[in-house]
Amino acid sequence: MSGPLRIGLSGERLEALRVDVVVVSCPSDERPLRALASRADWRCCGAISQLLRDGSFRGETGEAALLGGGVGLAASQLLVLGRGEEGALDPERLQAWGFEALSRCLKLSARSVALALLPAAEQSLRDQSAALVAAAVQVWRAAAKTPAAGLDVWLLASESERVAAVAALHELAPRLPAGVELQDSRSAPAEGVFTAQRHSPLPGPARQAPSAPYR
Repeated sequence: MSGPLRIGLSGERLEALRVDVVVVSCPSDERPLRALASRADWRCCGAISQLLRDGSFRGETGEAALLGGGVGLAASQLLVLGRGEEGALDPERLQAWGFEALSRCLKLSARSVALALLPAAEQSLRDQSAALVAAAVQVWRAAAKTPAAGLDVWLLASESERVAAVAALHELAPRLPAGVELQDSRSAPAEGVFTAQRHSPLPGPARQAPSAPYR
């Protein structure tokens, strides 16, 4: 990918983000849905729950379902990506999940993506941030020869998780390769405003018709 990779943290509500794709994870052994997967389901009028009920999507590793944004979400599309059993997601598997998520988004011609962090109790925010940033860099490097304006990746964190997530990104900043930038969270695309600076400071605090799951 000829353009830069820009990574930022957003505390915006999931439904307010104006990105090409919002990605939420869905475990295979957690019902009802929790955290941002639950909120996405609510904003999409229960579309994720419907897929789970009819068995066309179960949340297994490698499973994915693509939903339209429409009235419930400002994002153009919602990608629900299975992550297998809840207790099996170590940092290595989380990085693999992030790589698959972003790879699928690039195949959809997305140039701005929001990834929902897991509840902090399931995986430390430091480990999550490191794994997802590593996945983003891996995807960006793999697409190095693809002409494109770049890729914007936003990590979604709740207000209670924000301080820890900001600290985690600051810790990673010195190790980012050339061409990778940290976004100021005030430029989150909920308001349609976008600015980026390399290692910029991150300050503290209608019904949806589901498509068939695709591979």
